[in-house]
Amino acid sequence: GTLPLVSVTEGAIMSPPALVGDAVVFVSYPRRSDVWSIWTTDGTESGTKIVRSFGAEHGVVNPSDLSAIASGLFVSVVDLNTSDGISSDAGLWFTDGTSEGTVQLVADAFAEAAAFTKIGQSFVFVGQGGHLWRTDLTAAGTQQVSPVEVSRIWSINPFAEVGNKLLFAA
Repeated sequence: GTLPLVSVTEGAIMSPPALVGDAVVFVSYPRRSDVWSIWTTDGTESGTKIVRSFGAEHGVVNPSDLSAIASGLFVSVVDLNTSDGISSDAGLWFTDGTSEGTVQLVADAFAEAAAFTKIGQSFVFVGQGGHLWRTDLTAAGTQQVSPVEVSRIWSINPFAEVGNKLLFAA
C-alpha cells in the first residue's frame, strides 16, 4: 500500500527525490513564510528525518531542479531579505543526506549553480555570474577557476572531458 512518510506544510513544493547511497534526499519548500528543510528517508516513517532546516528569510534557487550526484545533492540557498544584510546560511550547500555531511561550500547572497560535472576527483560547475567553478566537496576546495563566462543553454550541460582537458564554450 501507499503510506505517508511525513507531513509537511500544506501547499509545500517538494523537490524531486534524489537517490544518495541507500537513502533518498529531497527538499520541502513552503509557499508561505515558514522554514524549509533538507530531508532524508530510507522509505520508512521512522527513517524519515530532517537533515537541515533554514528559516523563512531563505529560499532555494529552483527547488525542482536541484543537482544530484551519486554521493549527494547540491542546493543553492538564497537570502530573500538582503536589506538586513546577508545571512551566513546563503550560498551553495552540499549534502550527503546526513547532518555531518551537509556543508556550505560557498557563502554568497545569490549562489546560483548548475551543470555539475565530475572531472577526475572534483566537480566543475557554472557558478555565480556564469563563471567556471570547481569543488572537491569541501569549502576550502571550492573556488572560481576562471572569470570567463561559460556559454550555457540551461537545459544542456556545457562541459566535456577529453583526456585530461575540460572543453566548454565561452
